[in-house]
Amino acid sequence: MAKHVHIRVLKSGILYYDFFYKGVRCKEYTTLVDTPPHRARLEKEARIIAAEIELEKFDYLRHFPNGSRKHLFLGRPDGDISFQRYATEVWLPHMQTKLRESTLQDYESILTVSVFPLIDDLKLKDIRPEHIDQLTNRLRKREGIKAKTLSPRRMNIILIRVRQVLDLAHERGYIEKNPHGWIHLQQERRPPIDPLSFEEKARFLAHLPNPRMDFANTVRISGNGTLSWRLIPASDRQNS
Repeated sequence: MAKHVHIRVLKSGILYYDFFYKGVRCKEYTTLVDTPPHRARLEKEARIIAAEIELEKFDYLRHFPNGSRKHLFLGRPDGDISFQRYATEVWLPHMQTKLRESTLQDYESILTVSVFPLIDDLKLKDIRPEHIDQLTNRLRKREGIKAKTLSPRRMNIILIRVRQVLDLAHERGYIEKNPHGWIHLQQERRPPIDPLSFEEKARFLAHLPNPRMDFANTVRISGNGTLSWRLIPASDRQNS
């Protein structure tokens, strides 16, 4: 058996190649069942592939013109790949360079649970505005915690992940038109603000700490009457 290219067998008895090329794990399936002649044939080819990889002469498309990783080794990107495969094989590894492992796992879970089952095997090149609308409407009908529908905030978290996948696909040339504008985020419910009246503001300011203290809690009242606190040294308060 070749050192870097393994021949493995599925439960169905079908043989396949298993190897790494340019940091990408490749599983290339054959139509051959696991018999001694077939295994010997594939192991001979595996040794050739391993040698070419070692010498940097390996041509993936020559060996596997219809391979599962064809889109990664084409001279130009190919949009003939499903959203699910692109997100799993290209976008998530790209995000891995930026995110903590826990965050990456959360992103993967969002796609696996909330997006992949709804988008099915739709290819990047076939995505249209109506597909995004269908996804959004399906998310609206999904049950969230305690049998309630998903909150607008949760929907936005999901839709932003979809938008990021498509943004990268456009940036890398897998799709010509950027579908970024097709994704409309939901309006999130915000708690109402109960601002202070002018009388309440004046009463509050009248009870502020002694300005001669080294440090004092000071308050900033914005135009809508909301408050924010900070500590200001006495030497800086006159200029604040």
